[in-house]
Amino acid sequence: MTRVTAVEDTVEAIKADIRAAAYAPGDYLPAERDYAERFGVSRNTVREALLRLDAWGMVERTPRGSRMSAKGIDPVFQIVEHMFERDLETCRDLIAFRKSVELGSLPDTFAKITPENLNKLDAVLERMEAALTGKEAALADYDFHALLIEASGNNVLRKLYRVLRHVIVFYMEIGKAVPHHDKQMLRHHRAMAEALRAGDRVALETAANKHYAHSAEVLHEAIEGATERAAAADSARAAAGGTP
Repeated sequence: MTRVTAVEDTVEAIKADIRAAAYAPGDYLPAERDYAERFGVSRNTVREALLRLDAWGMVERTPRGSRMSAKGIDPVFQIVEHMFERDLETCRDLIAFRKSVELGSLPDTFAKITPENLNKLDAVLERMEAALTGKEAALADYDFHALLIEASGNNVLRKLYRVLRHVIVFYMEIGKAVPHHDKQMLRHHRAMAEALRAGDRVALETAANKHYAHSAEVLHEAIEGATERAAAADSARAAAGGTP
């Protein structure tokens, strides 16, 4: 069993335990050690599962342990992540979805951005530039866009974007695997941050549209590359007498 599968299975097991025990808001869940022994997994796996449930708003992490959150809209989103396939066509759809959401919320972001938000964007840009791996770059990329959503003041979008974190980062890594595009992506992000700091809405919208157009180009290149690799693999198997 892979670590990802173990975490997902543990998430489902904890959700089943929550339903069976009918915990009320504020009730503490069993300790990580107890869950680990019950489900036959490591404490790190339980901890990551609880962190995911915390991101969904189902539980709260406290110094005493994890407890049930107050009821709210967050649990409505808990199933969303599992609705997405991990393929390039879904990646294309996700880019279109993010473009609609982020461009649609951009006027609110522009109107409500604070100096603190801008400083956080600058810090994320430094992480993005210093990233040594595709994963690090993808995480910084996600954090940049999550900050834009947060600055818009739209609480529902903020929670939805947070729940989709694992899916969005997964697909962002696809783009990071395509050579020669990281510097261009960084320039787009810097242009958006600079436009926000300068109070230039036209420049902001121009930079954002360029960014998503470039993201679509990177995706197209990734799809072409995957198709070529699959065709080469089929040819190699056929040449070796295997089944394509």
